[in-house]
Amino acid sequence: MTDARDLLIYAREMISGDSMTLHARSRGATLIARQAVEEVAKTFIESKFGRVFRPSFNSLFIAVEQECQTDPELHSAAKRLAWTWSSMSRACHAHAYPVEPSYAEVDAWISSIEEFVEISGLYSDESSLPILAAASRLSTCLARNVPTNVS
Repeated sequence: MTDARDLLIYAREMISGDSMTLHARSRGATLIARQAVEEVAKTFIESKFGRVFRPSFNSLFIAVEQECQTDPELHSAAKRLAWTWSSMSRACHAHAYPVEPSYAEVDAWISSIEEFVEISGLYSDESSLPILAAASRLSTCLARNVPTNVS
């Protein structure tokens, strides 16, 4: 069982590793970090309101921001979380973001996710979430340096 924190650790290892090309590492780490931020947002909203079924991520990040309005520090982190997701989504699409995301960009995105998790206290009970099948397949493909069409 893997949760968003494990995905973030894997994304950090991927951008600093030398077993793949820079192209595969930066896009791969971005895809995995995006999966983590989506899981964080969904888990945060579900912790407040119960299970949500197939939400659009735009609406999910709006809900996260709205829920965090009473705490200025958490609200600021929620805004950065939404911006991070948007930035990573653009970077995951090769045509919209022709230049590979740099190590510094991916590192900053991962840091903003970790910051929200820390400030919100999400996962403080050490609960674990199952990894989504798409992230697992992607990790396998990236580890083998196989091209993927995931966006």
